[in-house]
Amino acid sequence: MPSSVEISASIVPPRRAATVSGRLVAAYAAFVLAILGAIVLQPKTGGDAAVLVAPWSGPARAARVVASADGDVLSGTRWPFIIIARPLSRHFVADAYVQGAWLVFDAGLIAGCHPQARTAQ
Repeated sequence: MPSSVEISASIVPPRRAATVSGRLVAAYAAFVLAILGAIVLQPKTGGDAAVLVAPWSGPARAARVVASADGDVLSGTRWPFIIIARPLSRHFVADAYVQGAWLVFDAGLIAGCHPQARTAQ
């Protein structure tokens, strides 16, 4: 009489088992990368934050999210759905998500893409 291990191994073909385990590994890797990305993107304490709202929204929507989350609008960006803000409370990020922000991240990531004007020396 075959053991339960032999029976379960004969039920799932080896090729299908490899596909299932490959998908599981890919899902786990995506989860880990998402967590690491969220940690890296998190605004620094006391630093400015970039607030991203729905891409079809305008700067007024982004400004309302910032104001409702207890932040000051510092500037817009070339994208109307991203705005740079200065958090006034330590719960700014959580409050911004509650108010409808899609993503709140460190503003330095956007500022780093734009070269600063050089001063004459």
